[in-house]
Amino acid sequence: MARAQKGIRKFRGTQWRASVRVNGKLYQKLFALDTPTDTMKTWIENTRKDNRGTVPSTESLQADVDSYLSRITALRTYKEKKFDLNLWAQALGPSKSRKTITTKQIEEVLQEWLQSPVTQQGRKTTQLKHVQTIRKRKHNLQRMFTVLDGEDAVNPVKGCARLQLRRPKQLEVREIDYATIERILDAMPTYRRSRTKVLSLAKIRATVLAYTGIPPHLMKQIEARDLSLYSDPPTVDLQGRTKGEGVEARTVPLTPEGVDAFKAFHAANAYGPFEESGVNRAFKSAAKRVGVLRRVHAYDLRHSFGSMLYRAFGDLAAVAFVMMHAKGSTVTPRYTLGAHADVAASAVLAFSSKVAEQRRGALKPTPPPAQVVAKNKRRQAKATHLRLAQTAQRRRA
Repeated sequence: MARAQKGIRKFRGTQWRASVRVNGKLYQKLFALDTPTDTMKTWIENTRKDNRGTVPSTESLQADVDSYLSRITALRTYKEKKFDLNLWAQALGPSKSRKTITTKQIEEVLQEWLQSPVTQQGRKTTQLKHVQTIRKRKHNLQRMFTVLDGEDAVNPVKGCARLQLRRPKQLEVREIDYATIERILDAMPTYRRSRTKVLSLAKIRATVLAYTGIPPHLMKQIEARDLSLYSDPPTVDLQGRTKGEGVEARTVPLTPEGVDAFKAFHAANAYGPFEESGVNRAFKSAAKRVGVLRRVHAYDLRHSFGSMLYRAFGDLAAVAFVMMHAKGSTVTPRYTLGAHADVAASAVLAFSSKVAEQRRGALKPTPPPAQVVAKNKRRQAKATHLRLAQTAQRRRA
């Protein structure tokens, strides 16, 4: 039986829907549930080959930009893409043919933008945002070439060097303590805003993310048969990841809290695709209601789970396995930042206690040396002897 793959999703629980986008146009076809996955993949590949044509270049780059923009007017980022592509047309030459643009010319424009004053549409911005803006411009130009010429055609933007920041971005601790997480989850609405009483799946999915650390895109692919909640130990079967060097499919053990979260997940039938932005909005709104001042995201729940795993076991290999990281991943050490911060805080507290102890000792009077003590004892003994002698003389008189 087929399983959800890239471009293949269930349609109303009764059929499979295969979809592929070629040159900006979406092609879809429905298949029966017992259709093999290879059959649907073959249809996707054939559809991509049959409809992968090239759009001939018009007289000028500006005309190509206008032609491309006319095909993406429904996108939410249309205004941003229009602004960026018109900048490219002016920088490269609006009357120049698209076929004559080279990688060297594109890199010269990118370097000129990087060295220009750090401004964005007339407003000052940081160096980081400035580089990110130029990266988006580069991506938008690359996407236009791909749509107009096809994925297999030569794309001069792909040959450009990667834009690097002047200084490496510092990793930040994105962990949230679980007491705060529980307060946020409790503040998330249990039911949707509707006339009928319908469960809010955003809260259920956020709970699964908090107590399993499963990436949202893998959570979308989980089916009921992947869960073994009553085995010893309880586990969940996760599909492989294509991110980075790729991760093979794994069977990951579940914590007792993760089992409870998946039981609610199963009872609410929360399987299938969902909008991650919806979960994120609900989580951030609940965080504001409970008084969390720092900026948080729903994905911080995954970081919190990974950091707590490292605190409990202190083994990066175990953390990498449960968090679905490839062997030797450079992302796994990020989950140690919270534990290292705790060690640093403990060191500061220990230092403070030692300093306080020494300061208390400095306030006490300095004990006299041994010679002074002996001399004082002789004086006290002589005074006592003289007093006793005077007393005896008065009695005799």
